[in-house]
Amino acid sequence: MSVMVLFAHGGDAYTHLVGYHDTLRHVQSALCKAFHQRWPFMKAEIWRRDAPETLFDEFADKPFIECVDASVFEVRFVHTDDPFFYDMNDRTGVKPPTLEEEIAFDDAGDAGRSLNEWLLTERHANELPLVVDFPDFL
Repeated sequence: MSVMVLFAHGGDAYTHLVGYHDTLRHVQSALCKAFHQRWPFMKAEIWRRDAPETLFDEFADKPFIECVDASVFEVRFVHTDDPFFYDMNDRTGVKPPTLEEEIAFDDAGDAGRSLNEWLLTERHANELPLVVDFPDFL
């Protein structure tokens, strides 16, 4: 069973459909995106407006068990203290290739690399490097 809840942060509001047994981990990405926070660098802590003494700040917390439709939650953002989402890419691996990527791999004829190695380099080919060397202007 699901309910529609309202999340408020500052002067902004965001409605989201949640399940009664959803954890705070399930809504983290959506809340950060809705309120323009850097995900996963920041995480949301929430509390119900009608019960402000109960803070839900752990990813395993289940804040929606006693919710009714149109429940209002206040949101505060803090720096993430749990590395769960940082290393999710390492646990999930490479996304499956699309048909276009498989065709491009076959056309490239890279006999020395596997499809996964080729996907990793091709998908990130246009990304900026982590550290940019700036030229000396003096």
